Amino acid sequence: MHITLKGDSVMKKNISKIYLGIIIILYNVFSYIYATDGLKIQLATKIQNNKYDYIKYNYNSISNKLYIISIIGMIITGTVFLVFSTYKIYTYIKSRTDKKILHIFIMLMFLIISILFLYFCRNFFVNTNMLIGEEM
Repeated sequence: MHITLKGDSVMKKNISKIYLGIIIILYNVFSYIYATDGLKIQLATKIQNNKYDYIKYNYNSISNKLYIISIIGMIITGTVFLVFSTYKIYTYIKSRTDKKILHIFIMLMFLIISILFLYFCRNFFVNTNMLIGEEM
């Protein structure tokens, strides 16, 4: 016999909100490293004692490994966010509706909205944290 307390479900909801928040923060950090040249330029200026001439779109990447890590991080955190949030919404919708076609339609709409949310979240975060004179 398993006894559940009323606070358990509230705690699980809070933990899942914290988990989704951490995933979004990680996604934004990886997208910042991927989408901007700010980190590469800062590393280059520190390495070359401020004698680095930045010509737009004509420079070698300082850290290819960091670039690859950010791409992989964006893919993994974006996928985890989509899967986790879609699963949470699916369990909620399944308890509220009976038709399978409606389940599929609502899930596709939610998936599109989630992808747009990640896109807008990345653009907002990157554009507010870019160095002056940078373009995305």
